[in-house]
Amino acid sequence: MTRPAYAPGDGVLALDQPHLRALVDRAAGRPVDPGVARALDDAGLLAEGGVDPPVGPIVAALGGAGRRLRLTSRRRGALTVATAAVGRSGAALVVLAPGGGALHVRYLSLGGLARHLARRVGVGRLAEGGGAGPPATAEVAAWGDLVRAFGTRSPSGWAAAWREAELHELRWVAEPGAPARTALVTAVLDGHLVEVGPGDGGRYVVAPADPVGVWARVRRCVSGGPGLCGGPPPPPPGRGAGPGTG
Repeated sequence: MTRPAYAPGDGVLALDQPHLRALVDRAAGRPVDPGVARALDDAGLLAEGGVDPPVGPIVAALGGAGRRLRLTSRRRGALTVATAAVGRSGAALVVLAPGGGALHVRYLSLGGLARHLARRVGVGRLAEGGGAGPPATAEVAAWGDLVRAFGTRSPSGWAAAWREAELHELRWVAEPGAPARTALVTAVLDGHLVEVGPGDGGRYVVAPADPVGVWARVRRCVSGGPGLCGGPPPPPPGRGAGPGTG
């Protein structure tokens, strides 16, 4: 297991899943393995009868019944997963970087979470010169073909014309244990933002996106609840966050 690390000044935790689960259990008054509790205490995460006060909002959101959002990002053959648990006034953001290992956890305001997710999905990027130029509307036959283009260090398949490419899928669940739905799928191709939506016959349509519209949908998903996500398309089967996004 990864030893927990805690930087109270910037509010960032670095720990693995078992230690994070134990931290939530400790805050809820549930028993915790003594060895795991000792590691959390050594990192400064525990206080008398509970957790260090600055960590309180994080574990309250993670242990609560609020909605969850999960952003899965694919770039250069690597996968990054960011999961947000929304609380009353903010959200706990848990990021698993490529290669696994430690989770990086911090607390954001709802506005901060919306801005973070919007930047991650490509809002506000600057187009890069010398690339293939702005993408035209295209169709991709299947979800597997769509994802496979981002599975190698250089874009391939339908995205091979661009030097840098990344794919982002934002999903939400209304509460822990509820079914997940896709709210948004975007790609960034040499800095150009495109959106992926359902087409005819199970195909997917890739088209230039409206950054303002993408930002508005991300903001509604964060602050307005899943019912205001703007009518997301059906999720690709077996992809993204599942019921256990907690």
